[in-house]
Amino acid sequence: MCIDYLQFNIYYPELLSIFYLREHTMQAIILSAGQGKRLGKLTEATPKCLLEINDKSILELQLNTLQSCGVERIHVVVGFAAEKVDKMIRRKFSSSLVDTIYNPFYATSENLISCWLATPCMDSDFLLLNGDTLFEQTLLQRVIQSAVHPITVSIDQKETYDPDDMKIISKDNNILQIGKNIAPEETTGESIGLHLFKKQGAALFKSALDKIVRQDKANQLWYLSVINRLSNIVPVGTCNIQGLNWTEIDYPEDLKLAKFWGKEWNASPTRPNTQLV
Repeated sequence: MCIDYLQFNIYYPELLSIFYLREHTMQAIILSAGQGKRLGKLTEATPKCLLEINDKSILELQLNTLQSCGVERIHVVVGFAAEKVDKMIRRKFSSSLVDTIYNPFYATSENLISCWLATPCMDSDFLLLNGDTLFEQTLLQRVIQSAVHPITVSIDQKETYDPDDMKIISKDNNILQIGKNIAPEETTGESIGLHLFKKQGAALFKSALDKIVRQDKANQLWYLSVINRLSNIVPVGTCNIQGLNWTEIDYPEDLKLAKFWGKEWNASPTRPNTQLV
């Protein structure tokens, strides 16, 4: 049987991601150790990842979307109010699907340390995502299907960029530089906090984390600074998700927007039937 993959991708995008995952064991790492202080009273006792979007927490929505796209194992790095996150996961998800990794340094470090604590899980292809990024199922499917580089950074584009955006400079779908300090006029996009590492990229990222964590002030670094360094060694590609729905939740107004778009985040936690008739 001859398959027109262009047409197949249009009509059955979720099945292409399943076919990819049948050939590649895919894991995911979610960085959810932070408190989310910029959300004020909302996170005084509740970690950001457990804030609810209508009737489901941010983390639960992420886990459902990952599971719906065929990810078989998910590791959640926790820190602030870790026992509350553990309780939710035990109540709603199988231990064979989701486990947690505790970061005791969450209050005094940036997310590079959380990443480093998860390096034992980086032994196969894996997705890495920030614990405050929500995205629709179709977006994740696009990232999984389009990734051809050892490391792929999901990006969006807009007319203007602010100082807090994790900005990029790219050429021909390859990252040249990534960081918050890039001048807006040089910026070609922003990272949305969702990345895919294939075998070579996973090994290089893991090795680089092990080296950098031994340096002074490593606790003040973001993991994207490691990807920035690796872009000089190995091709770091981009997946442009412009036009698809995603949001990063940093402030109360972000939470309100996420609730307004509520239906966009509701992926079915079960895999689609992959039998073709």
